[in-house]
Amino acid sequence: MTPKAKGIVSEDHPLFCGVASGMCIDREILDTIAAADVVLAVGFDPVECDKTWFAKTNIVSIDDASMHEGEYRPVEAIGDIAALLAELNSSPKPWPADLLKRRRDAIVRQPSSGLSPLRMIEELRAVFPRDGIVTCDVGSHKLAMGSFWRSYELGTFFMSNGLSGMGFGIPAAIAAQLAHPDRKVMAVVGDGGMLMMMHDLALIRELALPILIVVFTDRSLSLIRVSESRKKIEPYGVDFCPPDFAAAAQAFGIASHRAADISDARAAAERALASGKPFLMDVPIEYREYYELV
Repeated sequence: MTPKAKGIVSEDHPLFCGVASGMCIDREILDTIAAADVVLAVGFDPVECDKTWFAKTNIVSIDDASMHEGEYRPVEAIGDIAALLAELNSSPKPWPADLLKRRRDAIVRQPSSGLSPLRMIEELRAVFPRDGIVTCDVGSHKLAMGSFWRSYELGTFFMSNGLSGMGFGIPAAIAAQLAHPDRKVMAVVGDGGMLMMMHDLALIRELALPILIVVFTDRSLSLIRVSESRKKIEPYGVDFCPPDFAAAAQAFGIASHRAADISDARAAAERALASGKPFLMDVPIEYREYYELV
């Protein structure tokens, strides 16, 4: 599935093979796509992808409108998507078991030691409800969340892909909580995105919205930092000194915690979710792991 369709098929399904594309471990995902004889693209919009793999792939597009654009020239079946899917053969040829296992094994990553963003994602997933709603801001953490946050139900994961506008995470969480007051809502943001939306803490406090905000604080615009490094450019204009977000949240009247390590962060997240009140958790993380994932 694509990042904005996460949850349309549960990611613990035995045939789940990853998120395509432009997230972390992109090479492995593109290799999986290349292993297919033909790809059925259901409601797929190429704007979600930052590489033109679809230009070299045999694709049949199943959609309610034409998606022909630029290099994307699929065979199209246009109409009611549900009706078109019902017309498909219900017993397609299965992938060889060994190939499926290799493709699934390819998307597994072990977190690094210390303040690992991947480990933090795993720990948050372990304590967050299966039907809870997660909104994700833009940055390196977005690529990691897009690939490694496991979504099980439709409409439980929201990110700004395509245009990828920083600052999306917190207002999206506010909207989600207002629309679903009985559901747990969590916003995962970077320190740069948090700085852009600090003012929204006033609204969260005023409306007493029980949103858990998790700030991945790496003291850098790390996605740009990684990109500069890959182009052999010395880091320029990407590192900064963030404030104490936990103290700032308290100034807005919102309970908060600055995590000492990953296990401390998990415990704080559990307390926050049980409290039913707004909560901000500041988690210092090590951005070096992004160099291996992005």
